Amino acid sequence: IERTGLPRRTPHTITKVTALLQDLRRTAQRGYAVDDQEDTEGVLCIGTCVFDHTGKAAGAISVTGLKQRSWDGDQQALAKTVIGFADRISREMGGPAAAEAWSRRLAGEPTPA
Repeated sequence: IERTGLPRRTPHTITKVTALLQDLRRTAQRGYAVDDQEDTEGVLCIGTCVFDHTGKAAGAISVTGLKQRSWDGDQQALAKTVIGFADRISREMGGPAAAEAWSRRLAGEPTPA
């Protein structure tokens, strides 16, 4: 960020560090990220982390679609589905469910070694 900044790609792009940090806090609290036309106008993405056996983020999965009125009402349902699949993958890798991993991080607990 120091080198390139936060270049605007659409009118919805987060371009200030304070706004980015606020969005990251919201992401951790709800357990999933939302890209609401920040990268491409008309496109919305919902994603979350996959955790390995140490409780560290090992990857992520997301769903992407065209922004339509129906997305707004279905956003939480879609997020729940994405989190469910991420949790299944995490468990296969011996990791915790997303809610557990995020609550540990928010509480400032160390990641198990």
